Amino acid sequence: MGLRKYVIFGLIFLVVAAVGAFINSSGDFRLTFFGNVYVLPIAIWVVLPAFVLFIASILHIFIYSVRHYFDAKAFENDEKALKALIKDLILGKKSSKVFKTKEFSEIGEILGNFNLLAKEKSVTTSDAEINNLLTLIHKINSGQFVSSKELKLQSESALYEKNILNEINEDINFAIDVVRKSSVYSFEAVKAAILKILFEKNIATIIKYVDEIELDGEIALALFDKDSQKNTEVSFSQDKIAELAKKAELGSKDFITIAKFYKNRMGPDELIRLFENLSSVIDEATEAYLYILFEFEMIDAAKEVLLGSTKNEFVTYKALLDLKQAGKHYSIDTLCKI
Repeated sequence: MGLRKYVIFGLIFLVVAAVGAFINSSGDFRLTFFGNVYVLPIAIWVVLPAFVLFIASILHIFIYSVRHYFDAKAFENDEKALKALIKDLILGKKSSKVFKTKEFSEIGEILGNFNLLAKEKSVTTSDAEINNLLTLIHKINSGQFVSSKELKLQSESALYEKNILNEINEDINFAIDVVRKSSVYSFEAVKAAILKILFEKNIATIIKYVDEIELDGEIALALFDKDSQKNTEVSFSQDKIAELAKKAELGSKDFITIAKFYKNRMGPDELIRLFENLSSVIDEATEAYLYILFEFEMIDAAKEVLLGSTKNEFVTYKALLDLKQAGKHYSIDTLCKI
């Protein structure tokens, strides 16, 4: 029964009780309380306790109704907070939702220790907003770019990084912008942008940014590969090649790859001079220098380099030197795969 109905029927009961008491009783009743004498009709003394009980019961119902309202409101707010927490976890966001009820607090604490990953296939829930969220995440995981207007992601989340990589893959102009603002983006994003530009554009698009960007072996080799494909002069000077190679901390096999890139784009003297200079400042370039010397049959120069090495260094090249001195026509590529 609602409070309103209770009040109405309670008042009806009190009126009926009062009328009945007045009809069936006469006279008055004297009550002495702490030296005070109270004289009221007997009918009033009959109805008064019922009236006090009526008021007390109304207060009781009202208090518990208010308590129930606030409990229901707290439950409703916690339900919304839990859904918000789930959305944050799906997006890889750091979330610190506060729950008012014990039950939701325990659930929130448990979920806060996990990363929620959407399934590869689309998922349908009873919540339209979560459904839309999962659809957008599925698009990102499938390699599509989703604009920030559709999906707000924190820059430190893995999903944000993947979405950036998707945009780089879809939009060459964005890739150029990423390289131009390389300090704003992660190394992996900048690397993907550089490789995208080198695949679709000429090296002039990227060359003005090489001093500002971080290099690794893959980026450096991609730069040298693109540079060596020009039909005219190479864009990088020999000093710049040495500078970039040193910056990328390339290994000996990487320098051999560079030698193969430039072998058909530089004249023999220019290529030998390049690797002679590289080997003088970068130890890892010495093997590539030997490779070039043997390629152009510069046996005396190769012998001089090998004489300055230790017993266990460049064993394959020493074997090749012995074969050539014995009149055998072998190349380094026939002796080993490099």
